[in-house]
Amino acid sequence: NRKTGTIGDFSTDVILTGVDARRGMSLNKLQISGKVLGAHITLAGPAGTLTAAQWDGGAINGTWIKSIMSKGNRKTGTIGDFSTDVILTGAATTKATLGRVSIAGDISGGTWSIIGNAGKIKAGLLSGDLSISGNVKSLKLSQPLSLLAPIGGPVGRLQVGGTIAFRSPGQRFSLTAAVLYSDWDRH
Repeated sequence: NRKTGTIGDFSTDVILTGVDARRGMSLNKLQISGKVLGAHITLAGPAGTLTAAQWDGGAINGTWIKSIMSKGNRKTGTIGDFSTDVILTGAATTKATLGRVSIAGDISGGTWSIIGNAGKIKAGLLSGDLSISGNVKSLKLSQPLSLLAPIGGPVGRLQVGGTIAFRSPGQRFSLTAAVLYSDWDRH
């Protein structure tokens, strides 16, 4: 069972080629008290909980992840944004490929490619490019989404192959097989 923790920022690439026979995980827990800075985390199998104060660049590659958290840190002024690529194949799981995502700040960039279903996703604003082939249990943002792409400026995009339940201030709806856009400048 692999557990990794560090105090401060983390910028080392991690490649785990095996899976723990007892738990069936490549990485059970990764807890970083500071920022993850451009690290590439490559896993042969699934991961449990991945937590940091903020995720800046880099990538997470694996089969499925139970939870991703970006908590922020008031003492250091870290907002808790997430701009890391997330690529999950959904291999060998009957659960959600991406379980729970809790971002204290914004999804401020990065590309997500999730093959399978996702659980609850909560963040501030959306400026990344998220593609989820299955259902999304719930998505909660602090900004509205639209079926029409904004003209000009930075844009966030969410493509869902299944059904999504979405909530933001002033919006609450469910859609199936949709592409939704955020206007990053409207915050």
